[in-house]
Amino acid sequence: MVLPALVLPAVCTVALYAQAAPAKKPNPAIISVQLRWVRQAPATTPDGKVPEPILLQGPILTTADGQVASFETKADPKTGAGDVFFVSLSPTLEPAENGAKAGGTTEGTKGPTVRLLWSLRVSDKTFPGGVGSVVLTGATRLVVGEESDAIVARFSLADPKTGLFTEYRLSGRTTVGDTPKNGTP
Repeated sequence: MVLPALVLPAVCTVALYAQAAPAKKPNPAIISVQLRWVRQAPATTPDGKVPEPILLQGPILTTADGQVASFETKADPKTGAGDVFFVSLSPTLEPAENGAKAGGTTEGTKGPTVRLLWSLRVSDKTFPGGVGSVVLTGATRLVVGEESDAIVARFSLADPKTGLFTEYRLSGRTTVGDTPKNGTP
């Protein structure tokens, strides 16, 4: 009868230290970011009228919450030489209260935000002032479902001959879709 007396303490010990099975993590949300890469030429007419911005690229990047998405174009895909536009981003969905605390919402908007960690690399032979390429990284918040584009990144380059600045802007808007079914990318 010694055997049951030894088994009972062992069973109690296992029961005390056994961990519950980990809770199944929910599938991440699918986040889509519509980007616009534009060039805004300076006003060169005497009346000071600013010309319309020129759309250079308009990619839509879609990825799961917290994952990375990127887009790249090259002037000569075979050699990689010439103009290059590369953008990489990692979006994270934030609840409405986080966006409001961080200043991520606009007046009257109480929706969730998407925090974008982004990287931008642009090479262009037409940049003014002899600049060959620009590399920027940063973080931006976009309000989910906002109807207008928000600035993600921007920079200006001066033409040394005229002193006029050409502005380049990367702007975007974001939507959040349904979560994917298990087993689908």
